[in-house]
Amino acid sequence: MAGIFISYRRKSAVAWAGHLFADLCTRFGASQVFMDINGGIPGASIFELELTKALSSCDVLLALIDTEWVSCKDADGRRRLDDPKDWVRKEIASALRWNIPVMPVLFGGAKFPEKEELPDEMWSLLNDQAREISDTRWNYDFNELVKDLVRLPGLKPLEGDDIASTNTGLRLL
Repeated sequence: MAGIFISYRRKSAVAWAGHLFADLCTRFGASQVFMDINGGIPGASIFELELTKALSSCDVLLALIDTEWVSCKDADGRRRLDDPKDWVRKEIASALRWNIPVMPVLFGGAKFPEKEELPDEMWSLLNDQAREISDTRWNYDFNELVKDLVRLPGLKPLEGDDIASTNTGLRLL
């Protein structure tokens, strides 16, 4: 199963998620990266079952946070994070509960959420070190993210990946 699980809001972060997914596949291989709409859940599959299976077997969850992540509302005008059935909330809360490392990744100038903006079950997200990826520094910021990811047990970069291979080699020394 995929080592890297990408959690994102389709409404506001799908473009960043797609770009990140493609770059992570280049570094780690498609079998190591899960994103629901990029072949992660095949047709005729039960969405919740496949999502839960991928999440429960991942090595890290990347929580993509953009400027609308906290304030995003549903069709009735309610804040989505306040809904226990919100997929982003469920994914992150489950990963935290299952002791899966969660790495917040900030996009579009987003700020890290405040405690009072999060449901209780997500408060421990505030303890996790965040990584920012800027559109103007994408390659540099992405490479820094890769350095963080290869330090996690279970994630294996593709053979010949310079940054990842260097970090893996240093870790083995």
